[in-house]
Order: sequence, then structure tokens, then C-alpha cells
Amino acid sequence: MAQLHARLLHLLRKLGTVTPKTPVRAARKMHRSNHYLFGALAVANLIFLAACSGIGTTVPSSPEPQATPPVIEKPPKEPARAPQAPLPAPTEITPAEKVTKPADLVFFDNFEYIVGRSDANATSLFQQHGKWHGAKTIHSRERANGYLYTSTSIPGYNGVFPGGNSRHVLVMEALPNSRGFQTDFYLEYGDGENPVFNNAVPGNVWFQFWIYVNHYSNQRSKFDARNKFIYACNTAYPCHSHKWMLSLGTYSTQPRQQSLGMPSNGDAFLNNGINTEVATVVNTTLPAGEEWKLGQTNTSERITANRWTLVKIHLDTSTQSGRYEAWMRPLGGSWTKVVEWIDGVTPGFSWKINADQIGGHRTFRMPTTIGRARQLAQNYDAWIYLDDFAMARSEAGLPQYGR
Repeated sequence: MAQLHARLLHLLRKLGTVTPKTPVRAARKMHRSNHYLFGALAVANLIFLAACSGIGTTVPSSPEPQATPPVIEKPPKEPARAPQAPLPAPTEITPAEKVTKPADLVFFDNFEYIVGRSDANATSLFQQHGKWHGAKTIHSRERANGYLYTSTSIPGYNGVFPGGNSRHVLVMEALPNSRGFQTDFYLEYGDGENPVFNNAVPGNVWFQFWIYVNHYSNQRSKFDARNKFIYACNTAYPCHSHKWMLSLGTYSTQPRQQSLGMPSNGDAFLNNGINTEVATVVNTTLPAGEEWKLGQTNTSERITANRWTLVKIHLDTSTQSGRYEAWMRPLGGSWTKVVEWIDGVTPGFSWKINADQIGGHRTFRMPTTIGRARQLAQNYDAWIYLDDFAMARSEAGLPQYGR
């Protein structure tokens, strides 16, 4: 750099433009007409400044390459898969309790999110947080006659909720009496009109949930004979494509025909109606025309008001031979098998699924219709609470509880 500056001054002195004592500014004033000299001087000054900025560095012998933008690596693509019908998005909610075979847990909702009773967007909240595919409440459509929401308390109940780390429970507030007509409100899993959801409800399916029917203060739940609870379908609702239909009622139907009163004070038996349009049912132990009404074969345990009961249900229509079993366990108690209807095993009972109907369902709704559909009919309101609702392909896919 010093050599460059010296050569520049030597050149200017030879031209007579400056002397060793002549400042550069003075030279500019004395020789304004020599524009080319000042141009050379300006270039030289630029070179000098550039050199100053590079003090302590080595000047490369060739121009530096242009800087290239950083390359953002994309994640490797997954290998191509064989085309298949997409199933519903898996739930993001996982049970806090032990599950022996998590891969068999198809759907689970612990209701640990907030949906207010007055929320007009309750449907979207259940879809977003609970991963249900649909819902209908008193806010969304006419004649729902029922509210769906979550709650942190139950009137008259002071204990802890039975679900894993539970702080919220689902409330199904059915108001067929207050509203003057049966309910039509529900949470929906799947879509009965969309073949994408074929067998979304497995043919060999297990359901499990904690249930509490309140009969206290201004929530005096009552039940009459038949109230749909889990209503499966393979077509649009109302349907005749279901293979079974679970309901709650004051009568135990066949074979015990036990009554809890009309209406009951919140107690209920679990019943199942077999669709004889898609199957052939023979039950030699029952009166003609009653063979499709599958009630509790053991009525020593039932859904009891003001008490948490864990209910486990097994339905299998994945082969030609149908199967229906259920167990109940009160909070802090032990399991009791309350239902056993197995084709070829239960004496006198045969449940043969039509060949073209073997398999599962596209959807189910819960609870749908509670009360009677006739105008001026006597109906009864009910407040049903649920915690930790699960659907699985096997018993090992269900949460296990130590309490």
C-alpha cells in the first residue's frame, strides 16, 4: 500500500502538478482545467481507501467468487405407498391411564377442554379439541333439544372425576320434557354417507367410558323405556344399515324383563337392538318377535344414579357370527359381566350376519334421541356425564384403571 501511494505522488510531481509540499486540495484549486488529472487522482484515492480497509489482509490473486445463498435442505420424501382410502385423522388425545396395546386404540376423548353450555360454536370446539367429526346441539339446529358441553363440577358430587388426571367431563343435557319433544343431539364419529369412512368403527369393536347420571337438586334425571345411546350407521341418518343399536332404559328387556319403575330415578339398564334387516337372529328362549331385543343377562349391576360406573362393551360383526358382551364396574368396585349374547355359545341364541353386511360401520352418534317423538307425549329430562370415552379394536386397546 505504501509503495502504491509513493508511485502516485512521484507521477504527479513529474507532471508538475504537485510538489512534495503541495497539499492535494491546493493542487485541485491550481489545476481545475486539468480534469483528466483530477479524475486520475480520484481513482487513486479510491484505490487508497480500498487498500486501507484491507489492512492486515492478503489481496487474492484472482477475484473472490460471488456469495451463494444458503441451501435449505428439504426433508426426505416418504416412500410411495399403495393407494388406500384415508381413515379419520388419529386423535391427538392420549389416555393418562395404562393401555396395553396403544395401536388398537382407535379413538379417545378425555374431554379436557372447555366447551361452554351457551357456546354457539360448540360443534366446532368438539371437532377441534375432541377430534369428533361432527356434533349437533341446541345451538346448531332445530329440534336438537339438548346441550353438549364440558364441566368441572357436578351438582351434588364432591369427589374426584374417575378419568386419568381428569378435570373436565362431558355433559349431555337432554331436555325432551322441557322442550316438548324428543331430543336429536349428538357427538358424531365418522360419516355414514362417505365411503372413505368404511369400517371407521371396527367390526370387532370395544367401547369404554365412565358414566354418571345425576339425580340431584334441579338435575333430577329420569328414564323411560328406550333411549338411544350409541347409534351406528353405514348410510345417512336415520338409518336401517346398523347392525346393532345401544340404548339406556328403565326396562332390562329380554331375558330378565326387569323394571326400575316408570320412569326410573336416573337408574338405567344397557340394552341392544339387533337389526334383523342385515342379519338373522334366532332366540328360542324368547317369545316370537322379541328375539332381537338383547338385554342384560345379569341385572345385578346397572348404571346407577349419582354414582360413577365404568362401562365396557364388546360388539363383533367382523365375521358371520355376531357377539355382544358388556361389563360394569362402579368406582372403587370390581367388574361384573352383565351381558353375554354369543352366536352358537349362548343357549338357544343364533346371530348370523348377512354375507354382504359383515364388517363394521362408517359412523356412530351419541346419544341422539332421548324421549318419545309423539307430540304431547310424557318425556323426561336427563343430565348424563361422561369421562374418558374410548373406542378400540381389542380389549388391550382400552385404558385400564386402578380405582
